[in-house]
Amino acid sequence: MWTASLCVASFTAVLISTKFIERLKAKKYKKLQLRESRKSLSRPVFYNEYCMTVFEKVRYIALADIVIFSAGYLFFRNILLCFCLCIFSFFYSKIKTKNLIKARKIQLSLQFKDALNSIASSLSAGRSVESAFKAAAGELALLYSGENAYIINELDLINRKVEMNETLASALEDFAMRADIDDIKNFVDVFAICKNTGGNLVEVMKNTAAIISQKIDIRNEINIIVAEQHLNQRILSIMPFALMTIIILSSPDYVEPLYTPVGNIIMFIVLSLIIGAYFIGKKIMDIKV
Repeated sequence: MWTASLCVASFTAVLISTKFIERLKAKKYKKLQLRESRKSLSRPVFYNEYCMTVFEKVRYIALADIVIFSAGYLFFRNILLCFCLCIFSFFYSKIKTKNLIKARKIQLSLQFKDALNSIASSLSAGRSVESAFKAAAGELALLYSGENAYIINELDLINRKVEMNETLASALEDFAMRADIDDIKNFVDVFAICKNTGGNLVEVMKNTAAIISQKIDIRNEINIIVAEQHLNQRILSIMPFALMTIIILSSPDYVEPLYTPVGNIIMFIVLSLIIGAYFIGKKIMDIKV
């Protein structure tokens, strides 16, 4: 009975920790933006890279340890094996890093669309391209007041490079290389062609902003459609653990054969199928636009 109580307490701790992290997520993300923006003043930001702080690594690894240890003890009831399984918690920090990089790129794409709209408005008013980028930095600073948006730092970096007699095209190419976002890369390529051939930059800015807006709208619609499926996937992933806990609490003798050597093999196969189904479902619902 005490083993079941331990599992219930562990899952309760996981739920409380998850809710606490969700509440602090917005505040910590703003701190992350501030730290990254301060770094960008001294060196450019490579958006395909993200270095976690020691506190972040410890927090994510500890959370993964709690989940893995609880699931392992629930399925195998072997403390030594549970500690061995906790080794896999170190992989969670890499998965979380990829998710943070993805979220940062999505935010940069949204901010880049606003920058294009601002630059297009300045070009329509008769300003030069260089002055349009300077004006866009000021306008976006007002739009994202109280925040440290990545696009503001990037525009400031581009403007400083132009002031140091570097061409605008090369500064944009460096930005596109570091961002590694298809929309930004395509815009920089078209911008370089228009700059060299004398194309209509105003129309290029407007068309690019319209295309990015359409992609963002499509992405939001897809997210709304699959939101229910995401919830169903989470429920189905948690359900086997919840059912095991309920059975252990109500009828502990009923599951005793599962903790024999043969039962451990069966439980290992079941746990592998649950984990595999989770990652396959996540991969299927990760629809890229």
